[in-house]
Amino acid sequence: MLHPVTEKPVGMLIELRSDQSDAVKAVERSNTNKVLERQQKRKMVTAEATESLAEKRAATMIKGWEITADEEMIIDDVDLSECNDKSRMALVKIDWAYEQIATASSNLANFT
Repeated sequence: MLHPVTEKPVGMLIELRSDQSDAVKAVERSNTNKVLERQQKRKMVTAEATESLAEKRAATMIKGWEITADEEMIIDDVDLSECNDKSRMALVKIDWAYEQIATASSNLANFT
């Protein structure tokens, strides 16, 4: 993970799944089903709901991480010392982190 301005490491090494992995595809199917269900009920799919589904997909791309920084890493009162569902979601809510995760996960060269 690199700082978006300085491009220096932020003290976190992230292990990713490909965006074509079975786990990510399963989340994509689940997300699509949720959208289709809402549409069938003639309910709007809000921008917030779409964003939340995209964040869940990005969180699934994260297999795990290692903190290499000396200081604690906390986002919105969520401790990132352990990689779990809550900490994954906290991380992908940060725009620049989301972008780096999605970009790296979509690059097939990173997984060959």
